[in-house]
Amino acid sequence: PPPPATMSAAKISLKTKFTGETSRALEIIKHCEWKFKMESVAYKDDEIQAIYLLSYCEGGTAGPWAVSYSKKLDDAGTPYTWAAAKKAFEDKFLPDNKESWAATKMGTLVQKTTTADYISEFESY
Repeated sequence: PPPPATMSAAKISLKTKFTGETSRALEIIKHCEWKFKMESVAYKDDEIQAIYLLSYCEGGTAGPWAVSYSKKLDDAGTPYTWAAAKKAFEDKFLPDNKESWAATKMGTLVQKTTTADYISEFESY
C-alpha cells in the first residue's frame, strides 16, 4: 500500500488573485495561514510568507498597494516579514469595525444561487 499522506505533501492554491475586495480580505489571510501550515517546509521563511501574500495582490486597488508596500520596504532596506505584511494588508483591506461591517453585510445578504453557496457566504461574515 502507498504511504500515508502527510501535510507536507499536500498543496493548496488560491483560485483567483486578490484585487482589493474587502469581502475577500480575511479569506486571503486565512488561505495564506493554511498554506504555510500545509507546506511548512517551503514556507518556513518569514520573507517568503510575506512575498506570497503580496504576490496574490494583482489589479484593482490591491496590485498598486502591493507594489507600493514592497517599494517602501526595499527603499528603506527593511526586511519583509509575515507579521508586518499581514498587518499592513489588514489595515488596508479590512474594515476598522469588522463586527459592524459583518452585521451590515449579513443584513443585506440575499440568496442568489444554491443554498450551499448562500450558507457559505453567510458563514464568511
